[in-house]
Amino acid sequence: DASLMFEETASTLFCSDLVGQGGNVEALTEGDIVGRSEDYNQRQSEGPMSGSVPFTDETLPILESLAALNPKTLACMHGSSFAGDGGQVLRDFGSILDPFNGLLHLEQKLIKTPTDPGKTFSDDPLRMMRAIRFAAQLKFRIEDETFEAIGKYKQRIEIVSQERITTELEKIILSERPSIGFKLLFKSGLLQIIFPELAALQGVEVRDGIGHKDNFYHTLQVLDNVAEKTDKKWLRWAALLHDIAKPPTKRFHPKEGWTFHGHENLGAAMVPRIFKKLRLPLDH
Repeated sequence: DASLMFEETASTLFCSDLVGQGGNVEALTEGDIVGRSEDYNQRQSEGPMSGSVPFTDETLPILESLAALNPKTLACMHGSSFAGDGGQVLRDFGSILDPFNGLLHLEQKLIKTPTDPGKTFSDDPLRMMRAIRFAAQLKFRIEDETFEAIGKYKQRIEIVSQERITTELEKIILSERPSIGFKLLFKSGLLQIIFPELAALQGVEVRDGIGHKDNFYHTLQVLDNVAEKTDKKWLRWAALLHDIAKPPTKRFHPKEGWTFHGHENLGAAMVPRIFKKLRLPLDH
């Protein structure tokens, strides 16, 4: 469910946990039986979970009250799920519960946060980059309100560790058509924060009727061309950085027009500094 990709810490109710204290259901608290989804995945990998709780006069009120605490994200295993106001019990085994219309969004190839996008991105700002990465990898469209929120909360990315940012950046670079992600990063304003050297390539200056090509979009075209030929990461990085020093070497001469003399040498000197900032290896 694409719309649920941001719900990474959704609480999960485990029916089997209700017998975790020798079947004494009344002794359990909600803290005993509500965990995180990754806890459930770990248990599944370790083998079938033992124990189950039937719907009885004793257990059903407890299950319903717990389901009512978080009706959108609470799930009960063993074929029964609980959702809805008042802890409505849904017993249809194998049915898909889709409170955020995720199936429709998949059909529409739409990326949308399941709750308020401002709160979603403020809680974990890396989700802004993930939304763009998903758009690049899946060729999905980011819903307008969601994308506007990325622009509004873009400064929050500064609290995220560089390693996490770079991981998302490299996933965009390794996508089938990387330019999709980089154009969205630039449009949202994130690129200017996380990779200002690349963002500085954008734009065309005209003097005396003489202009130069937009080196940002030229670079993205080169990156896409390389991506069509190889999936090797460092070759794609080379394509992305091949003109990185053109902004500081740009000069205008009335007779020659625009020049970028020495940009290849300065670019070679810039790359180690950029890689160090991005927490990338210097020996590849």
